[in-house]
Order: sequence, then C-alpha cells, then structure tokens
Amino acid sequence: MHSSIRLLTTIAAAAALRPLIIFGRPGAGKSTIAERLVAHPDADGAYNVDLDVCVPQRMRDNFAKGIYPTLAERQAFASDAAEYVTTESAGKDACCVVSFSFVNDDLRDSFRERFPDATWALVDASDALAGERIASRDGHFYDPPPAMGDEWLFAPVAFDHLVLDATSPVEENVAKLLPLVRRPS
Repeated sequence: MHSSIRLLTTIAAAAALRPLIIFGRPGAGKSTIAERLVAHPDADGAYNVDLDVCVPQRMRDNFAKGIYPTLAERQAFASDAAEYVTTESAGKDACCVVSFSFVNDDLRDSFRERFPDATWALVDASDALAGERIASRDGHFYDPPPAMGDEWLFAPVAFDHLVLDATSPVEENVAKLLPLVRRPS
C-alpha cells in the first residue's frame, strides 16, 4: 500500500475510534481501574490499551535520573502511542479503554486531535497518595520517583472530562465508567 494511502487509512481509523481515556498523575490508580473495568462481566468486550508499554526504555531510564523528556521526544511518543492504540483497535467493535498519565498539555492535545470523540476520565489523586502508591508497587517506572521540577507537575486539565476520586473504592469508579463501555442497544 502506498504510504500516503496508509496514512489516510490510519487517520480515518483513528478518527472513527472513540476510546475512553483514563488519565491522571502517575500512581493515581488508572491501570487498576482500567483493568477492573474491562474485566467486569458487563463491559461488553471492552479492552484495555495501557500506553506504559509504549514508553521507550531510554525515556524510562531518564525518568529514573530525573531527566524530563523534550518536546520532540514527547511528540514522537504521542505519535507512536496513538498509532499503537489504532493498531490494537483494528477490527474490534468494543470500547477501547486507554490508560496513561497524560501529564502534559502537549500529550493530551495530541491525543485529543487524533481521537476527537474520546471520553476522558481523570483519576484525581493528590501527590501524596500517588507517591504512596508508587512506592508500594513493584516495577513502577517512577520508583524511585524522579527529582521533580515544574516540568514534572501534572498540568491542570482545560477541557471537558469526568472526574474519578482516587480515594474511592475501585469498584465505585468502575461503576461510574461502566455505562461508557457498553455497546448501544
């Protein structure tokens, strides 16, 4: 297939995709909520695409050293991650649940442009709670947490989104999201 035709096909597939994007600061509980949501018997085949697998190893290594990714690195990641979501969703008619931090406006904006009909759900957690959860979880790539400057702060959200309380039981947050993953009757 010619590269411009492949690109147009990819863009059309992404535009038709209406994912539920669960986001929030690292350690908020996004992955846990997404995993329990898609495992729910009433989730109508919803599936989870966790974007943590898309983070390149050198970026993970830099996180551990307190080195924040450049705008160019974040843009490349966003493009690769959006392509991953589109590829993982090919041929599926159930709801795609995407979980990732989306700490920066540029990452959010990139995904909002690529998936304009997505529903966004913020898992709202304090820095302290998120830090406790990261420290208690083996294998989290923010453990140990990096020395954080302003660039590491979770940017305020300036678009419509649902808010889930990270201190609420996971099942309560899943119940709030369940209607969003059910197929229309």
